[in-house]
Formats: sequence, C-alpha cells, structure tokens
Amino acid sequence: MKNNSQLRIHIVNVGHGDSILVELPDLVEGVTRKPRFGLVDAGGSDKDVKNKTLEYLKAFLKYRIEDDDSEYCFEFICLSHPHKDHLFGMMPVLDYFCEDGPGRYAPRQFWDCGFRYNTTEYLNILKFIVGHPEIQFVRVASATEFHFGDVEVLVLAPSIDLRNRYDTYGVEPNDASIVLRVSFGKGVAILTGDAQFDSWGKVVEEFPRKKHLTYPKIQENNKYRPDMRDPTHADLVFLSQENQLDCDLLKVSHHGSKHGTSFEFVEKLGPRHFVISCDDDSWYSSHKSKGAWVGKFPHPITRLVIGEQADLYKASSPTIPSLDDAMYLKKVAVTAKHGTVIYSIASNGKIERFNLSEQRGQNLSPADLVQTL
Repeated sequence: MKNNSQLRIHIVNVGHGDSILVELPDLVEGVTRKPRFGLVDAGGSDKDVKNKTLEYLKAFLKYRIEDDDSEYCFEFICLSHPHKDHLFGMMPVLDYFCEDGPGRYAPRQFWDCGFRYNTTEYLNILKFIVGHPEIQFVRVASATEFHFGDVEVLVLAPSIDLRNRYDTYGVEPNDASIVLRVSFGKGVAILTGDAQFDSWGKVVEEFPRKKHLTYPKIQENNKYRPDMRDPTHADLVFLSQENQLDCDLLKVSHHGSKHGTSFEFVEKLGPRHFVISCDDDSWYSSHKSKGAWVGKFPHPITRLVIGEQADLYKASSPTIPSLDDAMYLKKVAVTAKHGTVIYSIASNGKIERFNLSEQRGQNLSPADLVQTL
C-alpha cells in the first residue's frame, strides 16, 4: 500500500459534469490508518462517460492499494443535487462497491440534499440505498459537520432557510446543491456543486466568520499561568475576525456558468487555485441548442471574475481571458484542457496540482497515476 500524508482532491474528467474523489490522509505523524475516501458526484451526461467514475476509481485503487486484500473504506458518497450530469455514473459505482465487486467496501454514508427530482436515474439511486441498510442515508444542510481523523468536512449549503422558500430551492435544483468545505490543517478546498447566486448569498450570510471566546489568564504571585484560563472572569472577549470561507482551492460552481460565480463571492472566498469541470466546444456545438453554448463554459464573465481575483486581468479590460493563455491556466485548471486534475493539499496549506491530460472517455491505468503522483 502506498501511504498518503496529504488531502487529495481528484477532479475526474467526465466532460460536462462533476465527479470528485476526496482522498483522506492515512499517514499522519507516523500513525498509519487504513485508506479512506469520499466521493462527491459521479456525473457525465452521456453514455460515453457513464462508467468513467467507476473506471477511474478502479485504476486509482489498484495504484493506491496494490494488495487486493488490503482494507480501505468509503466514508461517504455525496450527491450534490439530482441533475443528470452529477449522478449519471452513480449507479455503476454503487453496484460495484456494494454488490458486483469487493462487496465489503460499501460506503458508510450517502449524503443527499433533500431535493426530490422525479427522474428514473435518481429514483433508482434512492431505491438502491433503501435496499442496502448498511449505508446510512443522511440529508445534510448548512452547518452539518463531519470529522474523518484530521479532516473536517463542513456543509456550507444548502441553507434550511432557502429550502423553505418555494421560489428558490423549491423549484431550482441547482440552489439545492450541497456545498462542502473540506479542511486539513490550514489547507481548505470548497466543492460547490452547481450552487447559484441565491445559495451563495445564504452561505455568506450564515458563515460570516469564526467566533472565538477568549478567557483572560489566571495570575498567581504576579505571574500568569499560561496553561490556565478563568471562565468566571467578567471580561470574556469575543473575537470574530477570521473569515471561515477562505480557501486554497475552489471548484468553480456550475461548470463555469455565469450563474454560479460572481466577483463578490469569489472575493469573499479568496481562493488561490480554481478548477472548472466542463467540456470543450465540440460537445456544446453538438448539443440540442445547436451551438448556442459554444464558448460559454467556462463563461467569459466567469473567466473575467476568476482572472480579476487571480490578479491576471482587470474587470475594466475589454479582453476576455482565453483558455489558451498560459498564465491563466497556471492558476486555473479546466478539465476540457487538462483532463483529470489532482490537487494535493498539505496540512500547512501548501498545494500542488497534477494534470493527467486524458480525454473524457479515456480510462486510466494505474501506470498513468504512477507517472503523475
């Protein structure tokens, strides 16, 4: 087994869709735990990529585990929201890990946003979970918190308040998207699903900052005892300066659509790296809209917003950043350009990016990962 001491975020290239493997660290301060993973979405909106997530997981586990008898665990599978481009590859994954494949590696939890969508693919997933009581079904909402060893997963959205408003969450699945803040020490990644402006507005409202209680030190013999605080002191101090939405990596919402990214929200998050999961123009030109979406994913407005945040462009500039701009792509990864992208995040916040540069329908081998990681 290859030990891993970092948090890795794998953005799998499924074309127009999301599929994200969260690889939790198993080697921390010399203590080795069994490998643990989470999966956020398993999308791709056509048959060419339906099995891409499963094939990637097989190749990665072959590289990572090596020994077929080694124990590993899927802590959770999260469906951010029930749109086809986020769930189309989910059933092959569930079938393999719960029935067809190793069997004993069924996920411990399945996270759902609570938006009921009347499609065959989504209903099949719900029926599968009902038929497998070993999988705990969890409907998450903002402020739900999970801890996996040294990694904290905090749910930023969907907002319960938004859920109760029929004019937004009630009719808009994208605003029901589960948004996750995954942190390991000082390293933070935010995974956004397809959250749009209404959802981001609630995130900023509900997570303005961290609040710390400061207890004055106890003084004895004219000296302060640094190991003690006095909880009965009248002058308890609230500190609320830290922005808890700061992040090192932002998975850009809604495949780079103009509806998922604004400068105000991106400025609040302050990411140093961006990754966009979207297909290239050849897919959009063959879409039923007959070319109307060509050049719109990532949308030019989104490219301006990200470029402004990364200090590459100014919003007043008439020039839209090109996806062929080397400086832009240094800070922004696009699966249509780079293929599957892996971010390795250390507990001190240091982040590295690895590009696998494969096509969306191409299945990777363990050797591809050996050469990359």
